[in-house]
Parts: sequence; C-alpha cells; structure tokens
Amino acid sequence: MAEKSSVYICGPVTGTNDYTERFENYEQKLNVHFDNVINPVKRLKGVFEVPENIEWNILMIECLNWLSDCTHIFLMEGYEKSYGARIEKLWAEKLGLTIIK
Repeated sequence: MAEKSSVYICGPVTGTNDYTERFENYEQKLNVHFDNVINPVKRLKGVFEVPENIEWNILMIECLNWLSDCTHIFLMEGYEKSYGARIEKLWAEKLGLTIIK
C-alpha cells in the first residue's frame, strides 16, 4: 500500500496581517496534490481559543509535532524572514521531509 502524502504549510505569521488568507489560499491549492494538508494557522485556532494569547514557544511545539507526521513541507514565499518558519524548515530537513518551494 502506498504511503499517504501529507504536507505542512510553512510561512511567516508574526508581523503580518494577511496570514490567515495566505495559509488558506495555499491549503486549497495543495489539497489537489496531497492526501492531507496541514494548515497550522487553522489547526492552532482549533486547539487554542485565541492562539495570539498563547506563548510563542507553546505554539511552535504544537506545530513541530504536526510537522513530524508529514511527508512534505511547503515553504511559502518569505519564510526565510520568519524565525519560526526557519525552525520548521530545519526540523523538516532533520526529519528528511521533501521540501517544496
């Protein structure tokens, strides 16, 4: 049986005001190509009532756990300007995930 493909969307959140729309846009595009698309912005809103009120390190731990279950990571434009996104990329590399830009 073939392994199901899953992709984690990685990009800047802090310091941006359109991140919800950007992540949703990429989620829709990636849904065509993957069995499972992890939109961390949407997932965090499902776990925490107001993610913006949660400490950054707690949010990152949640995200890295989700990323650990994926086969791919999608790096959206500008990811390199985000400290959290750079951590996610490094984690994905350590896990041997396929990186998509």
